[in-house]
Amino acid sequence: MKDVLLPAGAREGAAPPVADVAVGADLTWPLRRAAHLYGERVSVVDGTTRLSYPEFVAWCDRLADAVRWCGAQPGDRIGVLGANSAEYLAAYFGVPAARCVFVPLNARLADAELAQVVADCEPALLIADAGHAARAAQLATATGIRWVTMEQLIGECGDSPRERSSAEEPAPDDPAAIFYTGGTTGRAKGAVLTHRSLTANALHMSVGLGYRDDDVYLHCAPMFHLGDGMSVHPVTWAGGRHVVIPRFDPGAVLSAIETERVTCTFLVPTMLTLLIDHLDRLERQPDLSSLRLVVHGGAPIAPSLLERAIARLGCSFTQSYGMTEAGPILSFLPHEEQLLGRPELRSAGRPVVGVEVRVVRPDGTECGPGEVGEIVGRGPNFALGYWRQPEVTREKFRDGWYWSGDMAHRDAAGHLYIVGRAGDVIISGGENVYAAEVEAALAAHEDVLEAAVIAVPSAQWGEQVHAAVVLRRGAATAVADLDRHCRGLIAGYKSPRSYEFHEVLPRTGPGKIDKLVLRRPHWAEQERGVS
Repeated sequence: MKDVLLPAGAREGAAPPVADVAVGADLTWPLRRAAHLYGERVSVVDGTTRLSYPEFVAWCDRLADAVRWCGAQPGDRIGVLGANSAEYLAAYFGVPAARCVFVPLNARLADAELAQVVADCEPALLIADAGHAARAAQLATATGIRWVTMEQLIGECGDSPRERSSAEEPAPDDPAAIFYTGGTTGRAKGAVLTHRSLTANALHMSVGLGYRDDDVYLHCAPMFHLGDGMSVHPVTWAGGRHVVIPRFDPGAVLSAIETERVTCTFLVPTMLTLLIDHLDRLERQPDLSSLRLVVHGGAPIAPSLLERAIARLGCSFTQSYGMTEAGPILSFLPHEEQLLGRPELRSAGRPVVGVEVRVVRPDGTECGPGEVGEIVGRGPNFALGYWRQPEVTREKFRDGWYWSGDMAHRDAAGHLYIVGRAGDVIISGGENVYAAEVEAALAAHEDVLEAAVIAVPSAQWGEQVHAAVVLRRGAATAVADLDRHCRGLIAGYKSPRSYEFHEVLPRTGPGKIDKLVLRRPHWAEQERGVS
């Protein structure tokens, strides 16, 4: 891979590969298996588009050839900007099949943030759908990259796919994707995931969720996140059907479940709230009897919401916990409908098969049951490290383990109970918001002397971004001014939803801002320190 700039020995520090993903572990493997075994079965439904598995394989091959036709070389990054679609699903397979690196771009980012990500990964090509063509053109102008629409990409390939040599086939340890996460220093981090790590995660999820060949999976969460993307490969491997809608919309979700007989989907708690509220307002109740499993994650779920969702949807629920760097799954809490009223319902579940998870003290020694420490994990599913950030890679990937920054304790049965985050991360509506990014945006306002950003509980979002601000003396700046300022620099979901103003901020002994003091009144009535 060109230009990855990982620290020397980064791969040696990762967990050793396991036998089940040591041979043939590339991302075309699940797809070609399904096409071989399930023939003309429908694999993808996107509006009026219905593709059999052989037809979808042809789409993916054509996309891979088109990327090469445009001059991309092995190891080049290929950015993808768009709404959920069959074409986006094809990019999950076609870009890595070309031995290029799939880089899904978060369409919710502000223009300046997108430009920073593009400047960081330097894609050889940016692919955009028609709805994001204007933004792609702006990005191209700002960064000097080449961009094409999905339609242009396929058109430029020509009619005759090139023959592939064995040297062009992807290898297990080739980088397959870079998924960007927020940065604690204000700079986004690109987690470099290989064919092996994503294939391993697909196997782990297959064991943990039991995907079947008769499953119909609904993609309604954004496909630029691994929350939804994590099911692309295991559902395909099982020979299931993908149903795609452009974005989350409660009515569209319920319609798709009823019409396409959806069996599985992934939702963050905020989506569940909106879905159940919408369902409660309907005069005619849709037929949701096909639904067997809802996987949720991205933020802890309120027990009252979970109970309500179980009652209204009538299916099994599984909580997922993980992070982008793990590709993304560390643990599952399955069959939550059977755990109502039990203490483990407050946990993030137990480590999934194939992943080793520990709770450790700062020196790396393992904590006993009930003792709070940091969650660390290792397995073949983990990223190589961070794109062009060797120092952060060395900090987070140590001695073969990934140090998550999440603080937790475990019970005697191995359930993980998350109590806080060492990395100062706010999870709002399933999106990670790093306090440092928001603080940097606030600090850019001429009237702001100092700002501290914390998570406060929210019934709608799980957590919401809250800012404690010190203004320069005599400033007349109002909340609306700060809100406009922040939204001009960072995505709307990162901007503070609430503010408090101080003459001075509380400090710890060494002089650092004491965020525990700021958080305490907001969380006093909550059962735990994160939502």
